[in-house]
Amino acid sequence: MKKIEIHTLFVFILLLCSMAGVAQLQPALIFSNGMVLQRQVELPIWGITTGGEKVTVTINGISSSTTAESNGKWKVMFAAMEAGGPFNMEIKSGSSTKNYTDVYIGDVWLASGQSNMELTVSQANDATAQIAAANSQLIREFRIPKSTANEPTDLIPAGSNWKPAIKSYVGNFSAAAYYFAKNLQPEIGVPIGIINNSYGGSRIEAWMSDEMLGFDEEVVLAGGTYIERQPTVLFNKMLKPLIDYPIKGFLWYQGESNADNMEDALEYGSLFKTMITGWRELWGMGDLPFIWVQLPNEGEVSTTPGGWDAWPQLRQNQTRALGLPNTGEAVTIDIGEVDIHPKTKIPVGDRLALIARKQVYNEDLVYQGPRYKSHRLLADGKVSIHFDHIGSGLLAKSSDTNSLAGFALGNSYETLVWATANLQGDSVVVFNESVKSPKIVCYAWQYNPQNLNFYNIENLPAAPFKINVTEPVFSIKTFNSTATSIERGQFVVLTWETYGASTITINGETVDPIAGKRVNPDSTTSYELVISNGTETLTKTITVEVLDPKPTISIRTDVGGVAAPETEITITADANPPKDGNITKVELFVDGTSIASFDKKPFETKWTTPAEVGEYEITGVVTDNQGYAVTSAPIKINVTKLKMLIYEAEAASYTGTGSIKSSTQASGGKYTDLQSGWVLTFDNVEVAESGTYPLSIRYLLNYEGPKAQILLVNGKNMGEITFTAPNATTWSTYNMDVALNKGINKIEFDDSWGWMSFDYIAIAVEDTTSGSEQDGINSLEKKKISMSSYPNPFRKSTNINYTIQEDRTIQLDVFNSQGQKVKTLVNEYKAAGDYSIEFDGRNLEPGMYLLKLSMDSYSKTQKLVLTR
Repeated sequence: MKKIEIHTLFVFILLLCSMAGVAQLQPALIFSNGMVLQRQVELPIWGITTGGEKVTVTINGISSSTTAESNGKWKVMFAAMEAGGPFNMEIKSGSSTKNYTDVYIGDVWLASGQSNMELTVSQANDATAQIAAANSQLIREFRIPKSTANEPTDLIPAGSNWKPAIKSYVGNFSAAAYYFAKNLQPEIGVPIGIINNSYGGSRIEAWMSDEMLGFDEEVVLAGGTYIERQPTVLFNKMLKPLIDYPIKGFLWYQGESNADNMEDALEYGSLFKTMITGWRELWGMGDLPFIWVQLPNEGEVSTTPGGWDAWPQLRQNQTRALGLPNTGEAVTIDIGEVDIHPKTKIPVGDRLALIARKQVYNEDLVYQGPRYKSHRLLADGKVSIHFDHIGSGLLAKSSDTNSLAGFALGNSYETLVWATANLQGDSVVVFNESVKSPKIVCYAWQYNPQNLNFYNIENLPAAPFKINVTEPVFSIKTFNSTATSIERGQFVVLTWETYGASTITINGETVDPIAGKRVNPDSTTSYELVISNGTETLTKTITVEVLDPKPTISIRTDVGGVAAPETEITITADANPPKDGNITKVELFVDGTSIASFDKKPFETKWTTPAEVGEYEITGVVTDNQGYAVTSAPIKINVTKLKMLIYEAEAASYTGTGSIKSSTQASGGKYTDLQSGWVLTFDNVEVAESGTYPLSIRYLLNYEGPKAQILLVNGKNMGEITFTAPNATTWSTYNMDVALNKGINKIEFDDSWGWMSFDYIAIAVEDTTSGSEQDGINSLEKKKISMSSYPNPFRKSTNINYTIQEDRTIQLDVFNSQGQKVKTLVNEYKAAGDYSIEFDGRNLEPGMYLLKLSMDSYSKTQKLVLTR
């Protein structure tokens, strides 16, 4: 019989079996050898089998039975059991039997969040010693494989088993969760199971259901196109299948991906409390303990008391969730690093365990550091601050004078100055002689506060805080929206700050005094903020205009921004219809001349670059069934006789944590994998003449994205550049222009967000081996103007650097993706030289913009990407 006939027969047999209701016995995948089941609660065991079949489960000699439903689903219930093990479990259905060994009854904790919960023991500090010493059969981890789904499912992702905390396996455990269990298990004397379902880079919305979010996640994108940042996708696949599995409580370490801007940071408080409440309701076990890690210090050490405070505000919103019952927060403001992935994880786990030991297991111990309680303004302008959780007393580490670092005060947040802060018994007195009547006092209110030394004697750090010294008058300080005009299906975030109110509502819904709320109106809607102090009422209204949705389009090429004459390149348009619409036409243009037209996917064509060198502009236009036409942001292709000088990353030098790895996808078969605390240096980049050159960077985001790293050229800090990629397995290229000196140059990448790989960098230079000298138009001597910006993409602002070679009137404009001018940055006579100007995009909508620098008949354009 032919192979095709055998295959057809096999499929036919499977179909008959399916029609007959036959299914193999398959318990849920979380039931495996070495499992830990929750003690002292009613215990379900479930799975699928043949419809109508009797299923019997036996645990440690105790049996329970049920009959499978017609669809094959079954669930067997056991009365509560006490801790113990190892036991055996047998599951029988018809002629099928599943046997499991090494089964324990104990306490199960669900550990969730993003990369700092995902970071493993092998990636953390002291890994070698900790792995070598691991030998506990009473600590187990079940790692939920990273996966997403657009719709909820009851099926646990395949690919994991329960593993004991022994040296063969513990290196792959979540470091924070393992050190939590390692601290806790000897104290409570029962087995501990950790279900690890963390996902690096994820936003909180990804872990919430439709009902928790209260909006249609199909039309809401959060944090760009990264799947792990999209609403509900992790809840659907990695959380919902677990809700029948009884647990003792939740561990949570997340927030970094929601702290990219102030609007997200303000909104986090509401989302976080909603998620905690929602998870508890799903498990149906009452107010299960929920313990989280407050975001640590991160980034460059702060030397000024004020600044952009999205991270501090998100920390504060995490703290506000302590108002919910049975919650706890581990403060880590003292053990972070410049890297967003601090490797110091032992104290993280220990502090989580202290909270559990006190609040869950009722041990009599000090479980957290000092927290703001109250304050009093003294007659001399000093502020006396009192604290809870002082333990055996307050401590100013490494200070002979009981002085504390990290305090600041001022007449407003914008005028903060560093303050002198001294311990006086169980309180702290804060002052600055230049501020006679302080209005605000804050502690550790920066991304990475400097030299913090405020602890209790039990060595637990004080929690960050910001307070109003004198209560502001009854007022609405701010009520803002991230946009006042949106397309239907988009969302905006409302943010507000109020003082002196006893009740605060938006369109009748009670809200916090300082917070944010995401809204997704179907039509033009007004939102009224109303505050009351019992006798007075204040209101403020914002109207969000909702417009008919339009299609979207972006274009890309397979060559970046540089190509040789008469080279065939591929131009691709990514076009999407509006909700409930469709695309009728996509057209591609070069310098305004149509080169291709499509009425269905793929929107892709080949184009051969002209023989004449120069700059060519490619655009795309999409038209939908309503007749709306949208033009893409343009792409500039420099057609020039260039060659690429490639500098392999494995030949460069680096400091910090990293290694050289092999890959068939990498140039030369090798690449440099970097983790944290690194600087990658290419110190042999040579060009024949000083000028501005196209730079290509080939990279891999093998942990999560996006990643912003610092670029230095010949020692000059060029700011952060942000690397993005569709996933963690695709090599990508970042293209930009850099100014280089004649001879040898040094190009460095300095770890800002860490954890990525480099294949090579390449410099495009004039190819003098072919063509005449005048073809090399990209040398600085032939150029009249040049321009670059850092960072790009950018979140709030970007620095635009430009050079002109002659005294001339120049104009620098910003255009949106529709070709409309949104701002003129420069329009004046300038002497020849180098210039820099900051472009503030905080009042603009996220998206693509075009920067155009003009002088006489010369012009240069560059695409800018504004993110949120």
